[in-house]
Amino acid sequence: MGFWGTKLYENDVSCDVRDTYLNMIKKHKDVIEAFNVFLILFQEYLGTPDEPILWYALADTQWDYGHMMTEVSCKAIEWIDRRGGLELWSENPQGAKTWDSMLIKLKAKLTSPQPQAKTITEETDFNRNPWEIGDIFAYRFSTKKSKEYNLFGKYILFQKIGNVKLWDGNVYPRLQMFDEIFLEIPTLSNDWQCRILPFDKPDRFMNPSCEFVFTLDMNGIIYASKEKDYPKKRLFYITNRPIYYSMPFAHVNTSEYSWNILEDCLCEFYQSWRNKEYVEYKGEYVCNLEMNVNRIVMPKHKPPQ
Repeated sequence: MGFWGTKLYENDVSCDVRDTYLNMIKKHKDVIEAFNVFLILFQEYLGTPDEPILWYALADTQWDYGHMMTEVSCKAIEWIDRRGGLELWSENPQGAKTWDSMLIKLKAKLTSPQPQAKTITEETDFNRNPWEIGDIFAYRFSTKKSKEYNLFGKYILFQKIGNVKLWDGNVYPRLQMFDEIFLEIPTLSNDWQCRILPFDKPDRFMNPSCEFVFTLDMNGIIYASKEKDYPKKRLFYITNRPIYYSMPFAHVNTSEYSWNILEDCLCEFYQSWRNKEYVEYKGEYVCNLEMNVNRIVMPKHKPPQ
């Protein structure tokens, strides 16, 4: 799971839970039916360190829409009382303190009266996958966080390398990004080359207390749940070229990102790889190989290519 802050929706699991559940409601209308389908889709999170995050986000989303189920609220509150998720901040005391504060506020919210039930209507369908294989686009940084990283108004390049069909039946682009920042929209020469910037951070390879580490996510699936989430005003077509490099496709469940939260992740990805290298290892990519060679775990599944 990727974290970029201590708020409830500053991690990819919470965002996936919220977006998936709302899509289930739009499709199935009935709360119980949507919940049952949701559980099937997210069953692999149960019994893992991500489980409390799942119940927090689901309970919070159901409360916001006025139809929080007793089963869901009980699960969330049970995990709050156990301070579920706190272990994710074991090496960040300030983060742990802020996380605890978030849980206290969440419990107060979940035990307060819900708002009147809202009707969730299905939105008009739109093109969720407008790029062609090989397309390269420049993305312009525009968020408050990008100012903190001195990236605001600058550009980074993405290239589409594949298509992936997700649980909702829609096909989304799999993108790789290049590890170079441009001050303006670039024009690429024929011999331009640049290393790939992982959709991942090297931090987990630096912690000797971890029992195992998975290989790096070298690309990601980028989706838009709503048409307004697609940042068309910040994307600029550059060219279409043969795919640079033959990077392995990352595991679907660790490499999904919504366009509306992607930029904050990019800031951290870019900053975390300054002065750090990754290497190929048995067809995958890792960081700090000498330290990790005996505890590297290859992904168990590959998405369709």
